[in-house]
Amino acid sequence: MSGSISRLNQAIVELNTGMESLNSKGPGYRASREEKKNIQRLADRVIGECNQTRNDLQDITAILQISPLYQQTRRLYTQLEINHTLESGFLHSLGLHLGRTATKIKEAIDRVQLFNSTITSTDYTRGQAVMRAATDGHPGTITQLLANGSTISEEVRGQAVIIAARRGHAGIITQLLANGATISQELRSQAVINAAAYGRAGIIPQLLANGATISQEVRGQAVTQAAKFGHAGIITELLANGATISETDRGRAVINAAYERHAGIIPQLLANGATISQQVRGQAVMNAAAYGRAGIITELLANGATISERSRDQAIEIAARYGHPGIVALLRPALAAPLPGAPPIPGGTRIYVMPQEFAEHPEVYLANVAAAGLKPVTFMNLDGSKQEGLDAGGLTKQFICQLAEHLLLKEVIEREGCRFPCARKEETTPYTQLGQLLSHIDQANTTKTDFLYIGEIFPPETYTLLQMLARPQDPSEPLETRNERECIAIANAIFSLTKPEEQSNYRELMDFLNITDPSPVQIQAFKEYLESTWEEVKEGITPKELREICFQKMEVQQCHRAMSAIIRGLSAALKGKILAQGAAMASKLQGEINHRLLDKFTLTSQSPVVAEKLGWIKEKITSELKDPEKVWIKRFLKAVTSQSVMPTASIVIRETPDIMCRSHTCFCQLDLPREPTSKEKFFERLELLMADEGFGLT
Repeated sequence: MSGSISRLNQAIVELNTGMESLNSKGPGYRASREEKKNIQRLADRVIGECNQTRNDLQDITAILQISPLYQQTRRLYTQLEINHTLESGFLHSLGLHLGRTATKIKEAIDRVQLFNSTITSTDYTRGQAVMRAATDGHPGTITQLLANGSTISEEVRGQAVIIAARRGHAGIITQLLANGATISQELRSQAVINAAAYGRAGIIPQLLANGATISQEVRGQAVTQAAKFGHAGIITELLANGATISETDRGRAVINAAYERHAGIIPQLLANGATISQQVRGQAVMNAAAYGRAGIITELLANGATISERSRDQAIEIAARYGHPGIVALLRPALAAPLPGAPPIPGGTRIYVMPQEFAEHPEVYLANVAAAGLKPVTFMNLDGSKQEGLDAGGLTKQFICQLAEHLLLKEVIEREGCRFPCARKEETTPYTQLGQLLSHIDQANTTKTDFLYIGEIFPPETYTLLQMLARPQDPSEPLETRNERECIAIANAIFSLTKPEEQSNYRELMDFLNITDPSPVQIQAFKEYLESTWEEVKEGITPKELREICFQKMEVQQCHRAMSAIIRGLSAALKGKILAQGAAMASKLQGEINHRLLDKFTLTSQSPVVAEKLGWIKEKITSELKDPEKVWIKRFLKAVTSQSVMPTASIVIRETPDIMCRSHTCFCQLDLPREPTSKEKFFERLELLMADEGFGLT
C-alpha cells in the first residue's frame, strides 16, 4: 500500500512542477506539441495512480494513510480547473483535455475521500462504505466496518446484498447475512432477480437458504430474465425442489428464449409436463421464424405440440418475407422442398407457392419438383392466405413457366432476345435440376392432351447443342479435344444469334476459332488483334491458349458447363429423344409461337360484337408476330392460358354480360364483353386483364 501512495505522491509533484513551469511563461504563451504531450502524460499518470490507490484500499489502516495526500490532490484539481478556463494560455484542445482530466481526478478524489471520512461518526457514512466495499468486492473492509458490534440499517444491508448479487460476490453476501442478519423480502427478491439476469450461479441458493422465500411472481420474473440471457443453470436453481412459476411467466420466458436464440432453454422450461398457451407458443414460433432459427421452432413443436393455423400461416409468411425457405419447409412441408443437396421432405400433396420466396429462391421449388414430381399448385398471398381458384391444370402451367423464368433470370447470357444457359459459378445443381424438371414435363406430356411447357426460355439451337453433348464419348477422341470441339460449336451458335451490329466485336474471335491448324502468321496476327482490342498476351502463347481466351470472352465455357449439367439431369428416355430429334425437342418442351396461333381460337358466341372483338385480337396478334421477342403475345397468352406459348388445346371465346374481360386459364377460356365499345376502349380493358397477376379467375 505504501508503494502506491508513494507513486501517487510522486505523480502529483511532477504534474504540479510541469504546470508551474508553463504558468511561469505568462498567460499569452502557446505551449509546444511536446509540452502539451508531456502535461497530458503527467495528468494521465495521476489519474492512473489515484485509481490504483483506490483499488488497493483493503482495510481501514490503509485508508487512513491517504489522508495527507487529500488536500494536495484537491489543490491540484483546483489548479487544473483554473487552467481549463484560461483559453489565452493553452490551446483549446489542451484545455478540453485538462477539463476531462480534472473531472476524472475529482471522481478519484471523491472515492478516496469516502473511505477517508470518519467512518465511526454515523451509521450513514458506515453504510456508504459498506456498499462501496460490496461493489468493489472487498470482504476484508466489510469485516472491519462491521466489527465490534458496529451496525448498519436493514435497508443499507439489503442494498449491499443486491449489489453483491449483481456483481457475483458470494463471500460478501455471506458476511452481510451472517449471524442471523436479515433483509426485507422485497430487497431479497430484487437480489434474486439481479443474480438471475447477470447469471451469477450459486448466489440464488445462498439468498434462499435457511428458509428464506420469494413469491411465485418474483420467481417468475427471475426465470424470465434468466431465459432472456440464456442462463440455464440459473433456471435450474430457481425451479429446484418443485418450485413453480405461473403459466404466464413461463410463456414470457419461452418467448424470450426463442427471440434470443437460446434453444436449450426451451425444453428446460417445458419439462415435467409444464405447459404454455397455444397463443404464446405461436408468438414464439413467429419470433424464431423472423430470424431463421429452425432449432428453436423444432423445440417449440416437439412432442406433438401445436400452434393455431393462423399463427402457422403468419410464421410462414414472415419466414418467406425475410428469406428463410428452410423455415417455410419446416412449418409446412408441402410448401417447399429443402435447399439443393438436402434430402427431400416427405409427404405433402400440393405445392404452396409463396410469392416473394418463389422469386428469390426458385431453386427451392425446383428441388421439390425434381425430388417428388409435379403436384397440384396453390398460390399464396403476401399475408399468408391462399389465393382463390383451384388448380385444374392452369396453375401448374403458370408455376412451371414462372419457375423457369425465376431460375434463369441471372444465370443466362442474352443474344438477340434468346437466352443461352450460363453457369457462371462452379455450382451447377440448379441446371441439373432443370434437366430433371424437363424430364418430368416430358413424362407428364405423354399422358396428357393439354401439354405443359416451360416457355421459350432457350433458342432451338440450344437443343441442337444438347444433342451434341448427349452423344456417348468416342474412345478414340481425347476428352480435351472433345470439350474444345464442343466449345467451338457453342461459340458459333452464340455468334449466330448475336445482333449484326454487335457481331463485329466477336468476328475476329470466331475466325480464329474456326481455323483448324493456324499458321504462325495467323497466330501473330490474332495476338496483335487481342492486344489492340482486349488485353495483352504473353509471348510464345499457343493456339490452344488463344482459343481459351476466345472462350472466356464469349462465356462459352460457362455455357458448356450449364448444358452439361442439364444433360446430367435428363432421364434416359428424354436424353434418347433429344439425341434423336435435337432442335425439334424445343417446341415439345418449351412450346412455340407462330402464325398457327390464329387458328387456335374457337368462337362459341353468336354475338357479332364478340366476333368483332375476336377479330381485333387476331389483327393485334398478326401485327405482333413481327416482333422478334413477341412480348405482347406472350403476355396475352399468359393471361388467357397461364403459359406464354401456344396451347395445344383451343382458346375458347365466350361472351359475358360484364363490361370487363375475364379469363379461366385452367380451361383456356376468354370471356369477352358483349357490350359494344370502341377498339381503343376494348384494348384498355384487355390490358387490365393482362396486367392482373392474381389467380382468382382460374
